[in-house]
Amino acid sequence: MDMPHFIDHLSSLTVPAIQDCAARIKGAESAADDVAWWRATLAVDRALTRAGTGRAAGLAASAAAGTVRDAAARGGARLPDRDVTCAARSAAAVARALIAGVGGPHLTLLLRPWRLESEGSDREPDGRARWRRYAVGSHSAVA
Repeated sequence: MDMPHFIDHLSSLTVPAIQDCAARIKGAESAADDVAWWRATLAVDRALTRAGTGRAAGLAASAAAGTVRDAAARGGARLPDRDVTCAARSAAAVARALIAGVGGPHLTLLLRPWRLESEGSDREPDGRARWRRYAVGSHSAVA
């Protein structure tokens, strides 16, 4: 999974799909689920700090959350909506992980509510992230 594919997926969401995602997030509220989510979030934070890509991750997170909100609005959802907010925050967490280049179990965990697989990497052969900058407001990737 890479950012352009994830944003494309988000832009095609329907309101029922957003509600399903939110229901899966809310349904995973055990202590073990919380600990796993925090571990994944900390791994992302450490990777972003090491790579110095916190700003790019923030822009990507904003783009992902905005794409979810835009898809919900196109689908007729009345905003603000708790399910849309829940899904948008989850999308932002995934975007940060993608920019950080975090894969494996951490990315799989963050992608779980979206029912997407963490296939491959969004890294260049030299380790740099492929997609670093995002146009604010347009919710699209910029090379």
